[in-house]
Amino acid sequence: MDSSDDSKPGPKTPTFTHSTPFGRGYTGQTLFAVQAGIPTEVALTQACEVLAGTAATLCEMAEICPVEYRPLARSAIYQLEVATALVESSVPTSL
Repeated sequence: MDSSDDSKPGPKTPTFTHSTPFGRGYTGQTLFAVQAGIPTEVALTQACEVLAGTAATLCEMAEICPVEYRPLARSAIYQLEVATALVESSVPTSL
């Protein structure tokens, strides 16, 4: 039997981010990176805040943009909802 069974009750070992570059510029080099060593809970909380802000921006855009672009904005909102649900479902409810 594996001694690292995650189903056992008790305190979990904190997890941390690893360096993750993103935001490629026109030269192909990445411009930004998530820093290594940030507690996962902090990173996930920030991710949810960014997703919520982006969703609010898209909802406003869907209301004011020309009619022919509204389906694109609504599609992006749906994708953000999916990403938010995936992040939220990855966090234990006891956090």
